Amino acid sequence: MQWDSATGAGFTTGNPWRTVNADYTTKNVATQQATAGSLWNLYHDLITLRNSETALRQGTYVPVTASNEGVFAYLRQYNNEHVLVVINMGNSTVNDLSLSLANGGITPGTYTMQGKLGTANLDVTIGSDGGFTNVNAGTVVAKGYKVYKLTGTLATPANELDALSLYPNPAATSFRINRAVTQLDIYTLTGQLVKKAGRVAQNETVDISGLQRGVYLVKVTDVMGRKSTIKLLKE
Repeated sequence: MQWDSATGAGFTTGNPWRTVNADYTTKNVATQQATAGSLWNLYHDLITLRNSETALRQGTYVPVTASNEGVFAYLRQYNNEHVLVVINMGNSTVNDLSLSLANGGITPGTYTMQGKLGTANLDVTIGSDGGFTNVNAGTVVAKGYKVYKLTGTLATPANELDALSLYPNPAATSFRINRAVTQLDIYTLTGQLVKKAGRVAQNETVDISGLQRGVYLVKVTDVMGRKSTIKLLKE
């Protein structure tokens, strides 16, 4: 590892068994740390942001529609915290990017999203459906990103999907779900779909008698279009 520009690249003061690369004086960790915009500093900032925002660690994933197919956008929601992430995956700059979110569950009103990681603030109006339509996120450079944080109460006392649970769990022949969902699928840990239940009402019984004993992943979509995955132990 090339740690710095000292003799031996900061790896050793002795004689390494392999010769240090000739570029160690300029390509090393110390140089990365001292250079704004370096890969080291990018990772440092991303890790710091993730550790400071509960929504990025525990929040529900909600897809956001972008006007450009090369842009990947999503919202992470945890209680009253919402973090919007916008990433331009393409090789060209995107101008006048428009973002839309249906049924975000946020209380209607006008908010200012706080920009993170050097992103400017963004004003957004939340409609009656708890989402937003055609919000102009401006310009996103190629391979660039924007991150925003919105603090606004959910239209419900708690995020429905965060409170979603299966019971009993572990289960022998069937389980119930405490929230109505529009789609419920059961997968093995290797990703094989073993049961497609479709729409399930609140407290409706889901039959799993035909499944073998083991651990499964129950993937659901709630009535607001949000997705989540719950681990199920089949006895």
